[in-house]
Amino acid sequence: MRRKLKNAMTVPLGRGMDQYWLYNKLLDARDQSEPTYALLGSANWMRALAIKSANLANDPTAAMQFYSERAKEPRCSVDVGVKALENHYKALRYLAALKSFASSSNVYDLIQSAIISWYYAIYFASKAFILPKSSDVADTHAKVAKQLQHSVILRGLLISPFDMNAPTIVEKEFEQYVSKNYPCKSFELINEPKTPMDAQSALVAYLRGTAKYRQEIVKQDLRKTADFKNLKVDNFRTIKARMLRDEWLRKHHVNILVQAFRYRGKANYRDGLYLSYGEDQIKKMSQWTVDMHSVARAFMVMLTTYLLHHVPTELWKEYCSDIKLHTRFNLDEELLIQ
Repeated sequence: MRRKLKNAMTVPLGRGMDQYWLYNKLLDARDQSEPTYALLGSANWMRALAIKSANLANDPTAAMQFYSERAKEPRCSVDVGVKALENHYKALRYLAALKSFASSSNVYDLIQSAIISWYYAIYFASKAFILPKSSDVADTHAKVAKQLQHSVILRGLLISPFDMNAPTIVEKEFEQYVSKNYPCKSFELINEPKTPMDAQSALVAYLRGTAKYRQEIVKQDLRKTADFKNLKVDNFRTIKARMLRDEWLRKHHVNILVQAFRYRGKANYRDGLYLSYGEDQIKKMSQWTVDMHSVARAFMVMLTTYLLHHVPTELWKEYCSDIKLHTRFNLDEELLIQ
């Protein structure tokens, strides 16, 4: 018997799912993801980030103090600073797109593009964060996330909630780390967070979900290797198999960029259908676009104050003057802090 379509696109009591022809065809063709989590989980994670980063999005004061206290190393070179500013500018462009999306009259037309824009705002901002500490930045998304972890996050250079991470995805070690560093109550992401405490619990829930997602990918990759095949097993029940599994899992981590990459992938592929199909959820969707802009802006406030303390002072002033004069998109000039 087919599963009920209860979604985010919630089916009213007494109505079945037979009217959803496309969903039913996809369900017959493959193991279709559960719509409830597909839409609500994604929107509610962003709502949680927005709640926890609201002050940062609207006021750079705390970020200025945070980075002034940590600006103990010499500023980067002009060449590295230019690379960082290039990525800062790319992130500003996506932030401008998110602002336009947030004021659109029909979010269904653009919600998928909004999620992708949100991801790239975080991605290019992350590259800008990395450069003053690494002098160069990787050219793949996974490697950029790894650089962000080691060059920025583990040095304590991101502000909450964007600093939330787990340096390992070995299940037991992950749970120990999260319990110690992010204690919270259990939370289901199908529920909308209402308070900062709810939001913290929702963020931990998404962190845990991403860790489990990454665990499965790593284990699938491991099964293809000669090391695993030489064990002559097809699971991880033996001690040697578990040791090999944990050795691989220990090399991986979860952070804001790893989560953002998963988020973009869900919107682009697995869950794309549910962003604009089913019952009308316009209020939820509209809040979602507003939250994406707010969260990206908070990340940009954090990045801008960071760069203000890490790139050459004169370079920063020249950059701000130039883009104010020559930018054609809707530039958020409040972010060009002097």
